Parts: sequence; C-alpha cells; structure tokens
Amino acid sequence: MDELKSLLRSLSKDYGEFRMKITRIDMKAREQELRWDKYNIVSNIGRALIANIELKVRTYSYSFHPYPLQLMIKTKIKSTDPMLPTLLKR
Repeated sequence: MDELKSLLRSLSKDYGEFRMKITRIDMKAREQELRWDKYNIVSNIGRALIANIELKVRTYSYSFHPYPLQLMIKTKIKSTDPMLPTLLKR
C-alpha cells in the first residue's frame, strides 16, 4: 500500500498535492458481487421481501464487503405487535 502511494505521489508531483484514499478489495467478494449482480439476485430477494405485506419490510440494503454477503432488512414491525412471535418464527 505504501509503495503504491509513493508511486502515485511521484507520478502526480507536477500537478500539485493530492489526498489519496486507497481501498483494498477482497476479490472473492467482488467476484460474487458481480455474479449476483448479473442476475439481479439481491434485488429480486429485496423486492420479494417488500412485496410480502405480512413481513412489513420497509427497506433493505446489502454489502459484500466484508465477505460474505450481509443483508440488512428494516421492518415496520413494532415490539407491541401481537403478530410478532409468529413473524419471528417465519
């Protein structure tokens, strides 16, 4: 990482100072992300969750970084909902 920053600084020194943020990517996660994106897998899962009215899904998000896939689901279910025990079992 330091070697890359040093190389970039030497190549750009004639153009002034630049801040750099270099991110390391887990290629296994990136390959899975590309495969899943090709077939809209996460989008299809999210739409199916939102379409199921009983689950009361408000929104969803996901991340392949860090690996493995993390799927976060936000619901409109209140802790006082009488259907809560049933929904949790599903």
